[in-house]
Amino acid sequence: MNDGEFREFFDQLPDGETQSVEWKSGRPFSDRAYRCKIVKAIIAMSNLADGGRVLLGPTDGQRSVIAWSDPADIDSWTMDGLGGVLRSYCSEAPRVVLRRRRVEGGDLLEISVSTFDALPTFCVKNSEGPAAGILYAGQIYVRAPGQASSAPAGSQADMRPVFDLHFARAYQRVQGLGVARETRVDLFAKRAKEFFET
Repeated sequence: MNDGEFREFFDQLPDGETQSVEWKSGRPFSDRAYRCKIVKAIIAMSNLADGGRVLLGPTDGQRSVIAWSDPADIDSWTMDGLGGVLRSYCSEAPRVVLRRRRVEGGDLLEISVSTFDALPTFCVKNSEGPAAGILYAGQIYVRAPGQASSAPAGSQADMRPVFDLHFARAYQRVQGLGVARETRVDLFAKRAKEFFET
């Protein structure tokens, strides 16, 4: 998505978060509690069928107001730093792209989150210190249909879309390998036909 397409996308966002878009007012990367909240949102969005976006800079609930605690804070966010944090907290680091975007009102950061590759993403360690209580080892975070927040999967209904997505992706991988294109019944019928024709 180029800058013009992003501005059009941003301008059409509702005043409020959605299942696939979360925004947070701008804070420095060094803020551990804030960083863990971003990781939680990324884990949850990586478990969505189409991934999602975390936008850093817009004031919560006010898309048009871009606010960073300090203008230099936006530069403290890098792909290397974000990637390192994701590798330390996630079962498999989600694929993300960090981009600086200019919109009316100022600059923001867009974190584009892709859907998991093979297995759903889950948290592998507890957040500690000032971030205690945000992330818990063993949790799969989701954004349930119709919900605009990231939360631990607490029910079968929360997990169903994640499992469906996992099985669909596994099936696509198997189909791509040329495996399981013929069922055992198909293979038996083919071999039986070959046997009787000879």
